[in-house]
Amino acid sequence: MRIFTFMATGRLRIPPLGTVPGLKNVHNKFINVFIYPLELKGLGQFTIKYKDDAVNYDAGFAYLPAFKRTIRVSATTYQDNVGGSDFTYGDPEGLREPYGTWNFKLIAKKLMLIAEPVAERQPVLKDLFVDPQVEFKEGEKYPLLGWTINPVYIVEATPKDKGHVYSKKIIYVEDPYFSSALTEEMATVDIYDRTGTLWKCFYNWRGGIFHHKDGNVYTTTNGYTIHDLQTGHTTHFPNLCLGLNTGMQEDFLSLKRLLILGR
Repeated sequence: MRIFTFMATGRLRIPPLGTVPGLKNVHNKFINVFIYPLELKGLGQFTIKYKDDAVNYDAGFAYLPAFKRTIRVSATTYQDNVGGSDFTYGDPEGLREPYGTWNFKLIAKKLMLIAEPVAERQPVLKDLFVDPQVEFKEGEKYPLLGWTINPVYIVEATPKDKGHVYSKKIIYVEDPYFSSALTEEMATVDIYDRTGTLWKCFYNWRGGIFHHKDGNVYTTTNGYTIHDLQTGHTTHFPNLCLGLNTGMQEDFLSLKRLLILGR
């Protein structure tokens, strides 16, 4: 899958710094498009995320190459399955859906075993590319990551939509905050089905230190995994190639670009 993200606010390295003129209410724009396998090639989504989703809900489109048509992104689109994987569109990063559509409650703060922020098993770094060399056990089901005991905030998230495919998510956020170049701040997420039974487990392959050719160092996630604990199935989403602060222009990400990439 190819993913492009343009950050409109909070810009620190690439001009215009701070906020892009005319986009002060936009948090980011992103496009993600499957390039492999062939039966999924072209399936993609273009989304605009706003700073305040209570005022402006996420807007965008999903392109369906099999039907050669686009559909509007809506609250229910986030609950759809991504290309036959164990992810829904709202699962990447732990919770990608607009936060305004969920209720949050702090349950506890305690010491827990989580994926370590800086792993002993570093990926191979080549210029702008990250090639994770991660070992697995039980075939390619469980990645062998580094682990550490850290203070963790435990947060219960429940969807405001009573018909949501999930009844709740239990989110584990490290303290001090893990500031990733890819914004995956949630270390682990337990996901429950509508009956309140544990269904899936999501976690980040954290621990990457990305040395960009611009001379800056970034913490990154090397990818993430989601397990369907009820079926025993697993989906991995590794970051095989990564470029940060590449100077992408705002008009590069649009519905037109989604259609070009999808076709």
